[in-house]
Amino acid sequence: MVSKANEHLLDARQMARFCSDGLLVLEDLVPQELNEAVYRDELTVEPQGYEFWNSSEAIREVFELPQVRGVIESLVGRNYVYDHSFLHTVKPNNSKSQNWHVDSGVMNPNPHNFDIQAFYFAHDTPVEMGPTLVLPGSQLRRASYWSISRYKNIAGQRHLA
Repeated sequence: MVSKANEHLLDARQMARFCSDGLLVLEDLVPQELNEAVYRDELTVEPQGYEFWNSSEAIREVFELPQVRGVIESLVGRNYVYDHSFLHTVKPNNSKSQNWHVDSGVMNPNPHNFDIQAFYFAHDTPVEMGPTLVLPGSQLRRASYWSISRYKNIAGQRHLA
């Protein structure tokens, strides 16, 4: 029997997938009404960027959902520390892509720490909108995002759309 405290933790198969690929794609964790509230905030709340976390009560509600907390706690434990958040939006007709993001590369050079990045999409993001690219397995090597920022397509990359 699964206790209430553990019912939202990842299972062994999901943990193994995360260890091998460095990512998990989990859909439908957030109720649609809350997705819509976050999306409204994305369109209207200021300031955005680093300050969106503090500007939007809805985004903080997402990360307090038991099912979201369960995923995070599965990966980093119960007493995790929030590092930072950034609302990335790309305006139409923009020809510049974002740099690659890396695990702990510059933000936290301590080799004994373990960080995760949580990518959350409050609305449908088809490929035509410019998907987020991730590189499965890249967590197994240490890289500075400044060093790899000029690369835009890497073998094995995956489009999150």
